[in-house]
Amino acid sequence: MPGPMTEEQLEMTARFEECLRKLQAERKAGLITAVRLAAKAIEIDVDRAAWAQMPFDQKLAVVETVSCYAVVGNPDMHARVQVLDSRDRHELGYYNGSELKVPD
Repeated sequence: MPGPMTEEQLEMTARFEECLRKLQAERKAGLITAVRLAAKAIEIDVDRAAWAQMPFDQKLAVVETVSCYAVVGNPDMHARVQVLDSRDRHELGYYNGSELKVPD
């Protein structure tokens, strides 16, 4: 039977749970309509109108939350996140794990 979790494991679990809560809130609010694990990146479908109205910092926070969720809260890892329009799957942004690029 495994022993008690280390401080690092407890912190990682807490980060993951917080990211999961934020992701669920974005889904409930209607911004994120789907999340898929793909070979190239984690794909999220978003409501294009809501995404377009968000300031850049808020968009960055969304993709960082998805990245955190995908790596189970590990602070040393980052996932790539591709942001797609939920209607036509047009790319609205790409997060490479450190930088978010949003087409003009």
